[in-house]
Amino acid sequence: MVLEQYFLLLPEFNLNTIRVSNNPSGKKNTNTKYFFTAAKPLFMYNRDGSICYYKSTKQIDFVRTLGIHKVTFMKHLEQGTYYLNKYLFSIEELPNAEQSDITVEQVATMLDIDRVTNNKNKTLVSFSVAVTLINIETKEEHKFPSLGSAVKFLKNASYPADQRTLVKRINTNIPYHGFTCHKY
Repeated sequence: MVLEQYFLLLPEFNLNTIRVSNNPSGKKNTNTKYFFTAAKPLFMYNRDGSICYYKSTKQIDFVRTLGIHKVTFMKHLEQGTYYLNKYLFSIEELPNAEQSDITVEQVATMLDIDRVTNNKNKTLVSFSVAVTLINIETKEEHKFPSLGSAVKFLKNASYPADQRTLVKRINTNIPYHGFTCHKY
């Protein structure tokens, strides 16, 4: 017990305090009975893969440094989808991508700004319907992220609007207070 504590206090022993399970860049060494992580770098690119903003050999760097939730990171990495509809995570280095010269702090700030703008444009409820109201007389289009915002628009224009009635009129070309309603 005393020897164990002695070795724990020595600075040359680098103890891995972060779990490596579910590390997408690591793999199990099947030749031995021990778990070793042969870490490969993880990359963050822009949407078309021409610029590499950040790379690291640890998933925890993306979580802690850039503020990306681990489940979100893993989902976009495994499925190949775009994070915030702008960034691509990959375990492979793209040959035509050039390394960005911005700092890690600037990347984190850039992601924070993109999160704010992305969350403003996103609907609060996943099953909400984006609609377009088209004025019958002027053919002017008004796009709304949800039915509720379309109803507010009609009420602000002094029409007695009702969401239930508006739902029934979607894609029917039946006029509702001088507008036709369509999904988009």
